[in-house]
Amino acid sequence: MERSKITWSSFDFSNETDFEEIIIKKDVLKNYFVYDAKKTLNIFRKYNRYADVLLIQKNLKYWSIGEIEISKHSFKNHIFPQLIEIHTLMEENIDLIRKNYMEIKDLDNSKELEDLIKFNKPFLNLIIDKFPSNYNNILPLLNSFCNVNLVQRLRDSEENYIYINDDYYTDLIKKEESNCYVNDIVLIIDYPNLLGLNRLDVDFLEYNGEKIHIQQQFGKIDGIDRLFWIMETKISDGKYKLKNDNNTLKLKR
Repeated sequence: MERSKITWSSFDFSNETDFEEIIIKKDVLKNYFVYDAKKTLNIFRKYNRYADVLLIQKNLKYWSIGEIEISKHSFKNHIFPQLIEIHTLMEENIDLIRKNYMEIKDLDNSKELEDLIKFNKPFLNLIIDKFPSNYNNILPLLNSFCNVNLVQRLRDSEENYIYINDDYYTDLIKKEESNCYVNDIVLIIDYPNLLGLNRLDVDFLEYNGEKIHIQQQFGKIDGIDRLFWIMETKISDGKYKLKNDNNTLKLKR
């Protein structure tokens, strides 16, 4: 007898709690180690704001703070304002956030992971079951400050489930490029692991076709332990982009 074909149909999440449990307990987001991490992003006049999960990219290239939502929530009135608020708090309270996330009970406290969190800024991820079709045109806007992970659940007639992912990442992750800042001869890199600097011993960068020797340093800046690089040649202060091109760091405005 010929076996009937298995057909899969979309099976929506009824609430955010169920969706969050799937994300935390099942290996749905294949690129990440996922931790339940409702850690405060802010303490101000007894007002606390929490995200949902900590995401550690499995090759330790970057880490993310994840906000889990379902598409039944209003994107305009709930999801988008919440993402903006979290992103703002991530910029304002980075040292508090690092401290709180490194205290997660089940976190693998290896030196490599601790260095990832201590010396790299976090990204923000929106994890959602569907993206409202009438908001598809703002995906590029979202990706300017936020990664988007779509996780659709499908079910067959025997109640087996599969999960389909569509991922949309910021240009920095796609290009493996980092924001950075130059102050006098000090170079501060937002995402050194994304450039492979946690594994490579690099002693120069290229800027406008010229080689500039750099030396990695560790010390206090504004009272906080920081990883930074000393540049042999001074260039104009300000914001730059830094890319690892075949193990050569290339700096540009």
